[in-house]
Amino acid sequence: MPESPPSRVEAAIKDRMLRDAALTALIGQRVYPCYVPAGGGVPCIVYRRTRTERKRGQHASGVAGLPKPTIELRIYSWDYDQTKAIFAEVRRLWDGFKGRHTLAGTTFGFVSVFIDDPGESDETETSPFSDDRIIFFCAVPLLVCCTETVTDYVT
Repeated sequence: MPESPPSRVEAAIKDRMLRDAALTALIGQRVYPCYVPAGGGVPCIVYRRTRTERKRGQHASGVAGLPKPTIELRIYSWDYDQTKAIFAEVRRLWDGFKGRHTLAGTTFGFVSVFIDDPGESDETETSPFSDDRIIFFCAVPLLVCCTETVTDYVT
């Protein structure tokens, strides 16, 4: 199954995680959209958009508000303590984050990012690697509010 391209905000979230030295010290470059691909390794983070809240209505500026996507990060590891260590780095990186991130000519203004459920529900499941091992995972829903400003137009 070919990888579907991530949306721009998901691409910015992935890029920010891959630029963080403390997080990549734990997971390397293993951040994947939607699922762990064939040949992908563990520990890793899989991300996907689960919903987007859109406010409808009229506002004095002509816009009703920013779309607010929820991006689920799933942390996978063979070791419980390692899963919790990765979660701690994800929390440090994202919970309460406000700031800018530029990727491929687009500046993302993260107005707010919060972790909806702070990873208190650890779970296990059968490995997606078809070897029947138990793998630990932690689901981390990011509530995101951001703007996009394209500064590098292609003509």
